[in-house]
Amino acid sequence: MEQVNTQRKAIVQLILEKRELLVGQRVKRDGGALRGRNGNGKKAASHFEITKVSSQQVGEGGVIKGWEERTLNMSKAVRYNKEKGTFIVEKAGVYFLFCQVLFNEQQSQYVKLDVVTSGQRPQKLQCMEGYGTTPSAGPHPFHFLKPCQVSGLLRLDKGTELQAITGSAFRLHTLGNPSASPHIFSIFKVN
Repeated sequence: MEQVNTQRKAIVQLILEKRELLVGQRVKRDGGALRGRNGNGKKAASHFEITKVSSQQVGEGGVIKGWEERTLNMSKAVRYNKEKGTFIVEKAGVYFLFCQVLFNEQQSQYVKLDVVTSGQRPQKLQCMEGYGTTPSAGPHPFHFLKPCQVSGLLRLDKGTELQAITGSAFRLHTLGNPSASPHIFSIFKVN
């Protein structure tokens, strides 16, 4: 529970820091006031999961591939390129991003997850978690399952590419129940 509270505090701190960076930087909205927040009457968001065991893969350079889009009742924030494992931003703006991956790692004492952007202003959200390699309370079947998650506010231009990256030797946890995927990539447009 203490780890969860520490992570929540870190997320709030990150949001406050990003908010301070955005103060004084007004973002012009698209279109008229009657058509909605992003100009077309719809909000922009995208949600992806890795649901098939066969599609879970850590590709060349540690790029996590195999994401599948979940249909939302709104405009897409990003589109996904399956071959490259990249998410491409549809509209410029400020976005909130959350990405979580569950590793099945028995060899390493740590796991890492980076979400990186391309473009003129490269940005990175980073998680590195350290774990003991031996169970402290005795062996149990879930000892080697290690979560890593990142979240934050990012100012993204149209066409910016994002990738979820980890160590090339790390393995994702294979799923028992595809309807409850622990591997999530969610992004929504704030402004």
